[in-house]
Amino acid sequence: MNREDWLIKVAEGMAPWFNELGYALPRYRIAIGFPSTGRRGKRIGECWVGGASADGTFEILIRPDLAVPLDVAAILARVRPRGRRAGVRAQGRVPHRRFGDRL
Repeated sequence: MNREDWLIKVAEGMAPWFNELGYALPRYRIAIGFPSTGRRGKRIGECWVGGASADGTFEILIRPDLAVPLDVAAILARVRPRGRRAGVRAQGRVPHRRFGDRL
C-alpha cells in the first residue's frame, strides 16, 4: 500500500466522525505533494476548493517529507474540506473557520 492509498483509507475512517459533527464533506482527492508555498514553505498541508479543479473536486495536498503516521493523519483531519468556502482558491487564500472545539 502506498502513502496515498493509506491516506484514502484514513480519510474514509474519519468520514463518520465529520458527519456526526455536522460537517458534510464534498467530493475530494488526496495527494502527496508540496503545498502552494513550495518545498521551503512552512505549510504542511493544504486543501484547494473545488473551483480550482476542472471537475469541481476539492484537492488535498500533504507534504511528502512527513513520515510519522499519526502526524500525517492529524494534518489530514485539519485540512479536510469543510464546506464550499473552505480551502484555497486559485486566485488566493480563503480563510476557513476553526472547528477544533467541536472535535
